[in-house]
Amino acid sequence: AVLVTSLRRLRKRGAAVLLATRDLDLAGRLATRLVSLDDGTVTATAEIQRSRRDHAEDSYLSALVG
Repeated sequence: AVLVTSLRRLRKRGAAVLLATRDLDLAGRLATRLVSLDDGTVTATAEIQRSRRDHAEDSYLSALVG
C-alpha cells in the first residue's frame, strides 16, 4: 500500500516512473502504459486510460495470451 501511494503521488507531480514487475494487478492499477518483454524483446504494449483502465488491462492480457 505504501508503494502504491508513493508512486501515485509521484505521478500526480508529473514524474515519469519505470516499474518492472510481474504483478499485472499492480501494473494495471498504476500504469499509463504497459509493455511486455520476453527475453528483452517487446511482445505487447497497451496504453492505459484511467477511465477505461480495467478494459485496457483485459485487452493487454488478451494480447499476451494471444
